[in-house]
Amino acid sequence: MSFYINGNLSPLEAVKMHPELQTHPVIEEWARDSEALGEMSERINTYSAEISDNMIGSKFLEEICAAVNNGAGDDELYAILDRMQNDLDSALTAVNHDLDKIYELVNP
Repeated sequence: MSFYINGNLSPLEAVKMHPELQTHPVIEEWARDSEALGEMSERINTYSAEISDNMIGSKFLEEICAAVNNGAGDDELYAILDRMQNDLDSALTAVNHDLDKIYELVNP
């Protein structure tokens, strides 16, 4: 016997909709695990996107070069570097937090 399962259904919805699948506990367990894995994947993607957002690229170098080209003095350059160090520290803290969350998801 075969039947059509709408691809828009989640695995758990398909199991609940088709009594034929409900007779197989392994399939229902697979459906639950599949949904849990999907949720985990979405959360990992969210944390990964946050990590990417916190990765600071060449904007710091560009800012320093622009300041030097505009005749910034030592005090102004040190202030920029100090602010950049604080931004980098904050970004590192955020990345570590997100990596910890991903680790907790994959190692319950």
